[in-house]
Amino acid sequence: MDSELAAARESWRGATYDEVVAAWGPPARSARDSQTWVSDDRVPRAERSGGGTGGVIFGAPEGAAARCERTLVVQNARVVRAGEWSGAPAFCKRFARR
Repeated sequence: MDSELAAARESWRGATYDEVVAAWGPPARSARDSQTWVSDDRVPRAERSGGGTGGVIFGAPEGAAARCERTLVVQNARVVRAGEWSGAPAFCKRFARR
């Protein structure tokens, strides 16, 4: 695992559940002691414009998607362990605790 991604995961150890929800919103899935959050981001791609100008338009809605699923183990309203994080590492790193 990428060391920056590992640091982002571990940054949540000891945080309260309320801190995580304040940062990421409610979890997408809940199990006995684990909560999973899912985030998607549209990555714009360049497209050629028409009309003979040869310009480039950014932000086309059909750009590629980045996804990050993050699972944290929560006991007594505190994060006791960072579970698995999967998805695009560059995108997942954005979810480090500030």
